[in-house]
Amino acid sequence: DLTLLMLSVESNVQECRQFVLTALANRAQANAVEYNFLIEGLLPTHAMAAKLFTALSQCVSNLIGQDDFVETVLQFDWFAADNQTLDAFVNFIVHLISSNAHFLSSTFRMLVRNLLPRPKDDGALIEEEFTLAGETFPSRRHIKGRLRDMLQTYKDDAPLNAQDQQLVIEALRHHPHGLQKLHMFSYITVGQHHKFTDTRCFYVVRTNGTREDFSFIKCVDCLPSEDGKIHQKIIRTIHHMLLLCPLSANMVGDVLADTFPHKRMSVEHQQVFMQNILSLAENAPVLKERILTLCVERMLYIDVEIRLEDPQEADLDLDGLQFNLDIEEPVEKMQVTENGQPGVMSEAEIDEMAQKLDAMMLLMFQYLKKQNDIGERERDEAFAVLLRVFERSILNTYRSKYTQFLIFYICSLGSTNLCDVFLTILFRRLFDPSNHTSHRQVCAAYAGSFLSRARFIGINTVRSALGYLIQWLQEYLNRIEGSLSSMNEAKPDAELHAVFYSICQSVFYLFCYKGQQLTDDLVGGGLDFLRSGSLNLQRIVSSALNPLKFCLESVVREFARLSLELNLVDCSGVVERNKTLRLPTLGRFGGLNQLDSFFPFDPYLLRNSSCFIRDIYEVWKGPIEVEEESGLSGSEMNERELRARTFSIDSGFGSYMEGSLIERLQHTQRDMDDFEESDSLSDSSDRAASDPGGDVRNGFEVPSTVELNVDKFADRKLSFHDTLMLPNDIINRHSPSALYDFGEGISKGSNNALDAFLSSNRYKSGKKHPLT
Repeated sequence: DLTLLMLSVESNVQECRQFVLTALANRAQANAVEYNFLIEGLLPTHAMAAKLFTALSQCVSNLIGQDDFVETVLQFDWFAADNQTLDAFVNFIVHLISSNAHFLSSTFRMLVRNLLPRPKDDGALIEEEFTLAGETFPSRRHIKGRLRDMLQTYKDDAPLNAQDQQLVIEALRHHPHGLQKLHMFSYITVGQHHKFTDTRCFYVVRTNGTREDFSFIKCVDCLPSEDGKIHQKIIRTIHHMLLLCPLSANMVGDVLADTFPHKRMSVEHQQVFMQNILSLAENAPVLKERILTLCVERMLYIDVEIRLEDPQEADLDLDGLQFNLDIEEPVEKMQVTENGQPGVMSEAEIDEMAQKLDAMMLLMFQYLKKQNDIGERERDEAFAVLLRVFERSILNTYRSKYTQFLIFYICSLGSTNLCDVFLTILFRRLFDPSNHTSHRQVCAAYAGSFLSRARFIGINTVRSALGYLIQWLQEYLNRIEGSLSSMNEAKPDAELHAVFYSICQSVFYLFCYKGQQLTDDLVGGGLDFLRSGSLNLQRIVSSALNPLKFCLESVVREFARLSLELNLVDCSGVVERNKTLRLPTLGRFGGLNQLDSFFPFDPYLLRNSSCFIRDIYEVWKGPIEVEEESGLSGSEMNERELRARTFSIDSGFGSYMEGSLIERLQHTQRDMDDFEESDSLSDSSDRAASDPGGDVRNGFEVPSTVELNVDKFADRKLSFHDTLMLPNDIINRHSPSALYDFGEGISKGSNNALDAFLSSNRYKSGKKHPLT
């Protein structure tokens, strides 16, 4: 009797093993009762599942040729099993792949598949219930809604009632710094944030009268969930299997790429899967580069669908360098319906694309910050991976909007020469005539936008970079003059001189943002440097190539105003002449005779993840007289740049304006996550003005030539100039420490600095570093 057999199994594991072997041997017979019972007993909810998996672990050598049975077993529902059954199942699959690598692929696919959100039977996602302070919420979203309602209900500085306060306290206990924030706790209140006055937040008021804000969103996101515990168990299982089969890392990478949610899948699909594989990257370093590369490339897929209005077609504000767009038009977007006919994409569908990228960018920023908190080596590893992805993917993606801010953010971390390495890569590609013209134009745009928008870059680096750009422009004009009998023979042509015009625009754009800082930089020469004959801006502006005619009109206006104010160059004559100048419509090679303007680090508009960019990003501050005439305050002028931008989605049928996301940026409660980590920072612009020799990075001064504390080589220094002088193979293949060794050879005046480096002990030792 089968029931009596299973009762005896309770005390005899060997009989259970024999039962499994018998069931597998007799499965082909007409009477396969044992096999059917085995399949039923392996269901995660069955009382005998744990014992059967334990017995099955001892029979893995008998599973050769039983592929269909193994595939059936691997359909195991992780989320329906108890802990004992889960442990027995994990033990089984570890024994399985250890015994027969044939099952590696199917096992990894099963594991990675379960890193996705758990679906219901009807295909919808299951939202897990939470209970806090006696209240039951269907999902995290409902908890956030309840807490957000409190922010809008209570008046400033009013204590919460007992029930609401208990709910907030229970949520706060799950904050990463909850215990510290609850120290000397007195009561909870709400009020305007002390720095961002248009935002309300929760405050912990202490017995000594002090108070501290906290992020309710971070509290809710950190609530433990049963699904999250299962995902962590799966991640540990994958890591353990990789230790047993190190050569399977490529296989896992392929499975991750195949399983990554399609860009049209929900925000939760993208968020949960990406969060899980980033956790896997922390647990299994062998997968780190593959995972980071995969995440960035999938983010690009979404990024390219979020289109900003073309700056060539937009009416830019005269002094604000910002888009002045009409957002009153109906929001529509063409898409293909089921019958293949064009249809209309709703506002909600358009918003969802931006929400997906916002959630993914937030996860990546958090990951990079965590790597930086762990140590310099971990941060440098992440930087090296992002730099390779940037060169391979981001740099070659036409007008990506936000993904490049990952490299922007990581360059702001710490006090190393990451900015100099990034700029060196851009300048090497820009100045290399063997690269395609369009590629060099993109590099010029990235360099100009990065130097203009990054608050954390020292003014000495800005001055050096500006010098290199202008030096290239002067040499280009020299070559033009040398090849023609008269400079008048040079004709303005956006195709023939595309790189020249792109660099000009980057220079003018850089002057708009950093001109005043360069003027105040007395250590670096101030106005004397800007008026020096080596720059000779008048020659560039007045040249027959006429760069002011091709550069963006708003950039030209602001550059002309600033250069006249500082008495650097008189652009008025050229600007007036260009108003009536008519150029051929087509260029030398048949393309449009206009410059394709692109500013990669334009304002960051993704709501939740913007907290990581806000304090390191240079916003446009227009002239005082313009602010007074417009009737706007300084803060309102700065915000116009953010409000003026709108989104659209491009799916092949045209572009339509979308304004609801921008409206939400102004009216939706922001996450105080962002501010609590930056409260201690002073205004970077004020600090920089008082210290013309350096800039501010996360509240601390950063010298223009920075030290790298890797491998105890903190005493080695290498300036941006020295880094730029390195050969390409050194930049691409060696670590910052190795670059410093080479820079040391330069500083000592070696006749052959490369030979000096190659003969150095560090190069010979072959020591590896994250940036190798």
